[in-house]
Amino acid sequence: MSPNPVYLDVVLTWTSALGIAAYIQYIHIQRTRSFLERRTLFLLYTLALLFTLRGFYWLLDNPILGIIAFIPATLLPLAIALFIEGLLHRHLRFAVKIYVATGTILFLILDLYDVLLRIPWVLVSYRIFALSILAYFSVML
Repeated sequence: MSPNPVYLDVVLTWTSALGIAAYIQYIHIQRTRSFLERRTLFLLYTLALLFTLRGFYWLLDNPILGIIAFIPATLLPLAIALFIEGLLHRHLRFAVKIYVATGTILFLILDLYDVLLRIPWVLVSYRIFALSILAYFSVML
């Protein structure tokens, strides 16, 4: 008998969160706090929180946990943009900053009002937003 795939996803997700937490701890042990390290920490905290909450959401299948688990997911594009900006040591284009900030705020509000998971096209539009940011930064780098 094979294990339930949800349990395997939860274990994988929480293992990823533990790996990120170990790296966060390593960064905190260092005495220097560069500009890039601070931005990296925001990205790492966002990812660790996302993986931790997503594991609980998959395990318990609670709608409130779904809303809470998507809070760091909606902040992830902003965290990525700040990290890339710090990595490049230059500012992003103003239009990109507006796009990322507007999308982050919009989808965060939609998540808090429980619209993101309830209406399929809203979730698809969030995925398109997140993928467009990843694609832009991939081409840019």
